Amino acid sequence: MAIRLEETIRSPSLVSAIIVTYHPDDNALKNLCGTLSNQVNEIIIVDNGSDQFMLEKIIDVHKKIKLISLSCNEGIAYGLNKGIREVSERSEFVILFDQDSEPEENVVRTLIDIFYEANISGVNVCAVGPQFYDSRSGEKCSFYRQEAGGEVKDFCEQSDWVLADHLITSGSLIPVSSFSSVGFMKSELFIDLVDVEWGLRAKSMGMTCVGTARATMKHSIGEDVIQLFGFHIYKHAPIRYYYQIRNRLWLCFRAYVPLMWKLKYGIRIPVLACLYVYNSPHKLTVLKNVLLAVYHAFIGRLGKL
Repeated sequence: MAIRLEETIRSPSLVSAIIVTYHPDDNALKNLCGTLSNQVNEIIIVDNGSDQFMLEKIIDVHKKIKLISLSCNEGIAYGLNKGIREVSERSEFVILFDQDSEPEENVVRTLIDIFYEANISGVNVCAVGPQFYDSRSGEKCSFYRQEAGGEVKDFCEQSDWVLADHLITSGSLIPVSSFSSVGFMKSELFIDLVDVEWGLRAKSMGMTCVGTARATMKHSIGEDVIQLFGFHIYKHAPIRYYYQIRNRLWLCFRAYVPLMWKLKYGIRIPVLACLYVYNSPHKLTVLKNVLLAVYHAFIGRLGKL
């Protein structure tokens, strides 16, 4: 279907929002749905086994919402894929969100503008994402890409948009056609590094992500963040460290992942594993999870633990 640029930018009817939830905060989810309701044609909530009564109350307030309930926690990637497939025949774009993100009011319009600006300039764009701020510290996060001289950390201060090797899932605007080219999210990763894997896979196929500071979003990772020996350590439940180590190491074995990424992030795995154990009050549990993660990565065992 041929769509003129000016028509696409004006119309919200081409965009579906997909929110994957897991025991969400009532107010945070209501606020997110309220922010998105005037920016998109529909909102798909894919829920991983939460309280249905609370979710149904939100649906009663926002008529654009459709709820897809899963009987148990199938993970972020499975939920995203479920939502994408639901809307793929009727939407030009999807915009993906975690349950606790806080995008600004005009985020969808701005990201669509940036998508077409980058495409017109010759970039084969697979996804566009806003710059996000940590909702606890207010710290502005950067976009990353690997170049010949190493990794570039770009805060998008000199231009409207920059190239990025990957984006965080939440806030990413993706044309539905990208999933035909790149494929869907890898559900076997379950939760961590799903966005990194998809972005690097797209890059290996000649496509790229674009980040912009013209659209912003508040977002938090983990329960808390601390600085240890120069590393940002995000505090999670012990099980999350299993997925973080396993998925990172598994990525290091993939042919489509750039060598520079493997060298930079693969070499950090032993350090991160030690820091996870050191910083956790559940040291023995975390140690067991880390060792199991390494074993599973080497034998290629993915999926939910």
